[in-house]
Amino acid sequence: MISVNNLCVTTASGAQLLHSVSFEIAAGERVGLIGESGSGKSLTALAIMGLLDGNLTATGSVEFDGRELLGASEKELARLRGHKISMIFQEPMTALNPLMTVGAQIAEVMTVHSMASKSEAKAATTDLLADVGLAPEMARRYPHQMSGGQRQRVLIAMALAGGPDLLLCDEPTTALDVTVQRQIVELIIELAEKHGAALLFITHDLGLVSTVSERVLVMRDGHIVEDGPTDLMLSRPQHAYTRGLLAASDLDARDENGHLYTVRSAAQESYQPGVALATPHRPEPGEEIVRVTDVSRVYKRRSLFGSSETLAASEVSLTLRKGQRLGIVGGSGSGKSTILRIIAGLDKPTSGSVEVTGRTQMVFQDPFSSLDPRMTIADSVSEPLRGVSRADRLARVRTVLDEVGIPESALSRYPHEFSGGQRQRISIARAITVRPDILLADEPVSALDVSVRAMVLNILEDLVGAHGMSLIFVSHDLSVVRQVCSDVVVMNQGRVIERGPVEQVYGNPQEEYTRTLLAAIPRLAFVDGR
Repeated sequence: MISVNNLCVTTASGAQLLHSVSFEIAAGERVGLIGESGSGKSLTALAIMGLLDGNLTATGSVEFDGRELLGASEKELARLRGHKISMIFQEPMTALNPLMTVGAQIAEVMTVHSMASKSEAKAATTDLLADVGLAPEMARRYPHQMSGGQRQRVLIAMALAGGPDLLLCDEPTTALDVTVQRQIVELIIELAEKHGAALLFITHDLGLVSTVSERVLVMRDGHIVEDGPTDLMLSRPQHAYTRGLLAASDLDARDENGHLYTVRSAAQESYQPGVALATPHRPEPGEEIVRVTDVSRVYKRRSLFGSSETLAASEVSLTLRKGQRLGIVGGSGSGKSTILRIIAGLDKPTSGSVEVTGRTQMVFQDPFSSLDPRMTIADSVSEPLRGVSRADRLARVRTVLDEVGIPESALSRYPHEFSGGQRQRISIARAITVRPDILLADEPVSALDVSVRAMVLNILEDLVGAHGMSLIFVSHDLSVVRQVCSDVVVMNQGRVIERGPVEQVYGNPQEEYTRTLLAAIPRLAFVDGR
């Protein structure tokens, strides 16, 4: 159905971003495209759609149903987009029009392609919403009135509205918690089969690839380095880079130093899927340094139409001891980040009490928004240091940047000059500059690809151990929490529903919600048989 041959993408300055990319997808086939951030996955999809930036040039051939797309007019491409070829993007808030109801946006796809009258499109919109598990009244809502999972369902409905033959999914579940992620993936597979659409599923999550695809393409630095059936690729990969991706996804495996594998470190022959070689030493926790007692947080909103209340946390109690690594897990809206912000002093409880002994520092999910774009890295990292001479500040900055693997040449540069993983390491350096007693990490690796995730987790573990810090690690990714933390608290709808040592809670969960979270973790089924 689609044949890509020798596809190259070049910048205006002559830098080549894609190198002779070639592959085919048959009608109804489900293909995964995996690789690290910057490998060229999304660029490949944008080239197929004819949506490349104006400063990029594509050469080669992209043939769809016998029609050449490269060099086709914008009018021809517009007829294909949304009708014959559709794309589901990673971030629905940027893909949806905030000024239109979601129902109007779905209907627009059908009317633009002259597939239906306005009344027919309205009726079909209700059917599409039902297909993606949304009630008819959702059609009247605006994007900001919906959750992340609901918005992603709307994007799927829009993508299917034109009855496409090919569906391009660009990291469609990266920002979602595990339970919603699983629902969305199952929905995409079900609807692709129902509508007879072929699928190109772009992701850095190999667990998802093993669930979604029949065949896998592996991309590195703009090259396709491996192509084969999913079960074969994930059990007996031929290329060292593919082995590295598998290793970085396997959070049960560690190297001889007790570190999680990164793509680079696992390219060596030492990696064996599912085998834990070494466990890092973790000292016994000491005295209590954080006590949260019966904390509730109610947010009140006032508008022209009246006021409303949202209960974000309800009678939450927990403790943290010196040297302890505590995970707080739960789905979106469970209240875990609210509790972390209250412990950090960034928010106040409506009722209850919080006692903290020692200094706290926070690492946020999005380092780009937590680093001032107008400040150099040296100024950002040294900002928490008060009453310290300039020479001592600079010396401390050099030390902490070295601890997180950022070179001294970064001192005079700005946040936008770094990758997401580098910015997160800089954020960690900033947090440990004052040598805090307690490090509070709010989803610090959820937006990172598997190799960068492993690198950041290794750095966090090393620093917490080396400096005797305590850690509270908030995440919706239970597999990450299992590797980083000794104890875990499970939250749902603002309440703590289960707690205990990680191995106890994961091995024998008492609550149905905990079992649901654990069952939703994407597995590398062909690798470890779990």
